[in-house]
Amino acid sequence: MKIERDFHMTNGDDEFSYAKNSMMQRKAILAAKPTVKEAIRKVCTDLHPQSMVTADLGCSFDANTLLFVSDAITIIGENPNNTIGERPKEVQFFLNDLPGNDFNNIFQSLEQFEQSTTKNCTSRGLQPPPHYVVGLPGSFYTRLFPCNSVHLFHSSMSLMWLSQVPENLDGIMNEANIHIGLTTPPLVTKLYQNQFKKDFSRFLQMRCKEIVPGGRMVLTMLGRNSTDVFTVGGTTMAFGLLSQGLQTLVAEGYLEKEKLDSFNLPLYCPSVDELEELVWQNKLLDITDIRLFEINGNPNDGSDQSAEDGAAAPVIIHGASAAAEAAGKTISTSLRAVMEPLIASHFGESILDKLFAVFARYFTNYIKSEVEKSLFRQSILRAMKIERDFHMMKGDSKFSYARNSRTQVPEHLDGSMNKGNIHIVATTPPSVAKLYQNQFEKDFSRFLQMRCLEIVPGGQMVLTVPGRKSKDVFNARGITTIFELLSRGYGRIAKEKLDSFNITVYCPSADELKQLVQQCELLDISDIQLFEMDGNTMDDSEQAEGTAAVHTAGQSMSTSLRAAMESLIASHFGGDILEEIFMVFACNCTSYIESEVEKSGITGGGISNHHNV
Repeated sequence: MKIERDFHMTNGDDEFSYAKNSMMQRKAILAAKPTVKEAIRKVCTDLHPQSMVTADLGCSFDANTLLFVSDAITIIGENPNNTIGERPKEVQFFLNDLPGNDFNNIFQSLEQFEQSTTKNCTSRGLQPPPHYVVGLPGSFYTRLFPCNSVHLFHSSMSLMWLSQVPENLDGIMNEANIHIGLTTPPLVTKLYQNQFKKDFSRFLQMRCKEIVPGGRMVLTMLGRNSTDVFTVGGTTMAFGLLSQGLQTLVAEGYLEKEKLDSFNLPLYCPSVDELEELVWQNKLLDITDIRLFEINGNPNDGSDQSAEDGAAAPVIIHGASAAAEAAGKTISTSLRAVMEPLIASHFGESILDKLFAVFARYFTNYIKSEVEKSLFRQSILRAMKIERDFHMMKGDSKFSYARNSRTQVPEHLDGSMNKGNIHIVATTPPSVAKLYQNQFEKDFSRFLQMRCLEIVPGGQMVLTVPGRKSKDVFNARGITTIFELLSRGYGRIAKEKLDSFNITVYCPSADELKQLVQQCELLDISDIQLFEMDGNTMDDSEQAEGTAAVHTAGQSMSTSLRAAMESLIASHFGGDILEEIFMVFACNCTSYIESEVEKSGITGGGISNHHNV
């Protein structure tokens, strides 16, 4: 496969052309528009170029290409006193893509584009700068411009394409797959990673020579939000279904298996970490902003994909089925617009209609299965009254919560590992403390992942958790003391029963929270702070004095803790022990407070006497 010769978007203006099937790419350009706007403003305010040179790499040829040009002209034409400072007197746009790109389509659109741009700027009271648009065929993995000549590089949905199929990838190394799939061997995955590193590093080296000092690059590409190379969301699914389509053609005699096994897509979707590492290795560039944003993968946003709550199931299924078929066809034509030249150059044009018809059918079936799962979940939720029906299984039978609640505590923590303790205290083995830490890391990371899927872009989270000031996991101060005192109240309980009970609470340090949020990669911490709260649960009107105050505080702490812990303790030990446990705990709290008061008095007196001396 010769990438520079064979790879380009499907030319022309017919049903399967890129010009008619590039809505997702348009969404990517629109999503990156604020970043492009900021980059242009920075170039204008920092460099004050008289003639600004802008290059769009991997521009393709449809309306999306000129959308970027139009946005740039509008931004530069805005009020210079309020936005970008001294604007350039003229702008040169270079539109770059491989030689097979349909540049004629761009050139034929320029006259109408100029009229539309002038009209748009005039209606907004803007004066567009003189601008010039030229085509530049060539691979962006090679040198394209003279040294220090370009002020702004832009590339959208192009840099995930490799310069070639990964080196040393051939034959049956990736049998029955055309990309990185679930059955792809680790060796093949590594070859893809190596090829992307080589290509992207070379791209950066070329641009470093061509960009003016202080210039900017805005690069948008397909990526993944997981560090797992096998998890690329919709991309993995789409190429997996396309692989199945090709396998079907092999089974039906349209293709030879050897022909399929020798076909691998020259594409790699990097993670944020991989991109950051490659930029840092370059040493000549700085990252001012890097982010992941999700795009609705359905190009046909007008599809009827929903139904009102309460509609009859047959109506919902019929509507979902029609939407699934429409989406399947739309996704198929969109994928064909991108993939047709590569597939035709390897397998021949005769299989195209058959292949993408099969793919559309597979994609439709996939959507239907997901819809049916969703409907099944919804029907269960509708039938269940949560407030009425949901509670832990009562009693002490085989299927009771009391007999089946071990999954709440840290994994692999059992028996006498934390002998005589119910939480992390001074006598807890380090291995047990590590299990608690691991469980918290697992749970909190999953919490963040779930919220990232649910929160709107730019949304905020305010989380308050009991924590600790010390990095020492054994020093959670009041929490440690409370659970240590509570563990002394189980006198009538069998030792084995006590040893098997561990409280499902962990108090993290600020450093632990920061690390987990940073590992999530999709969130930023705008503020994190520790604040201390008065542990006395009584308000000022209830305050007593002297010994009475100590006993009242002990009793108050006991009832407050019982409100939080009773259900857990009852599920493990039974409800008949509750009164005794919390009565003993109240006494233990009282004794502890009295001892602390006495220590304070002795220490205070000692200091006073020393001062008098």
